[in-house]
Amino acid sequence: MLNFNEADHGAGLKLLSQALTAFEAAGYVERQGAITGNLGIAYRELGLYRRARRLHLKSADIVRRTGRRDRLGPIAWELARDEIEMGHLDAARAYLAEASAMAVETHQDRRFPFLEPMRHGRLAARAGDEVTALRQYKHAVKLFRNADEPANEMNTLAALARAHLAVGNPGSALAATRRATKMHRARGLASLQVLSPAMVWWRHSQTLQANMRTQEAREALEMAYQFMLNGIASLNDEGLRRNYLNKIEAHREIVHAWLKDARQRRLSPERRAAHLSGEANLREPFERLVDTGLRLNELRSAADLHEFLIDEATELSGAERVLLVLETPQGLQLAGSLVPNGEDAQVLLHDVTPALMDVRRTRAVTLAYSPEGASELDQRSRVIAPLIAQRELLGYLYADI
Repeated sequence: MLNFNEADHGAGLKLLSQALTAFEAAGYVERQGAITGNLGIAYRELGLYRRARRLHLKSADIVRRTGRRDRLGPIAWELARDEIEMGHLDAARAYLAEASAMAVETHQDRRFPFLEPMRHGRLAARAGDEVTALRQYKHAVKLFRNADEPANEMNTLAALARAHLAVGNPGSALAATRRATKMHRARGLASLQVLSPAMVWWRHSQTLQANMRTQEAREALEMAYQFMLNGIASLNDEGLRRNYLNKIEAHREIVHAWLKDARQRRLSPERRAAHLSGEANLREPFERLVDTGLRLNELRSAADLHEFLIDEATELSGAERVLLVLETPQGLQLAGSLVPNGEDAQVLLHDVTPALMDVRRTRAVTLAYSPEGASELDQRSRVIAPLIAQRELLGYLYADI
């Protein structure tokens, strides 16, 4: 597949969509399952983990119908990662157990033995157990000695460095990222399938900073920032661009570090906010709105509808925080939410309730920026839309970035 080594996610999505259309036209169902799974990976790389999970579940359904049981294990690995990134750790553990069992059954554990410690390392890190994460990543790195998997090895070395930093081993962390970046340079800084170059170079910047190598850390940060921009070079959908920048942990950290460093260096506003530039194309979000309408007709429960509204609002706007709040006899009820890791949706609801009350009174969409007087890059923009049916106020959709 041409998209495997495509650094630009916009181009990769187009190639995958074209492939899926071709296989649907040909009636090649088994290949539709494979491409659907690859689309799940592509959307996860944009930070849209819930959509990735939806696509991976659809892929699993297709492979079951086509009798490709050997594909269920790889899909379970992907579903585990989706759940980890969403913070659904119990669900992730269940998928990891399923994937491990399937790997043994199909002998894929011999071909990809590093997958299990890689996923368990990320699971432990997500749970805040950095000691276990360190142990799992060390094990994975050892397994790469007998595998020709440079991209996965570089990613794992970067994750290992993060764990080393978390437990207070900056020297070991730097050794890991030096090895990873040396591998990347040896391959001409090329885009490789599954490689996360922005994350690798960002971890290198962090380890350099932790070892008091400030200038080298700044240079590595610039590399990380540029690799991050390369990933959305032709992505014209502003909502998807925002999601890519604010949903992926490393990208959020890179943007914050870049803005801080850019101010210190007094870079021009254009250079400082290069990640926000790019040609917008209104056609792409409108095409997705058509798909949204089709999928809306397939929903069968209130819970599905609530999750659907959160997902679509997130994808279309690129919002960092989304709340679906319903009016009930008992007061405001949070029916669904999406907030960054470490934040509490109920706390956010409490904070924005006065603004919701203003919308209750006016029944009009509001757009606000805070704090007032701050620069655009330091402000949070907030939109609240009332949900009205037959003149009855049902609730509110809140989004901010």
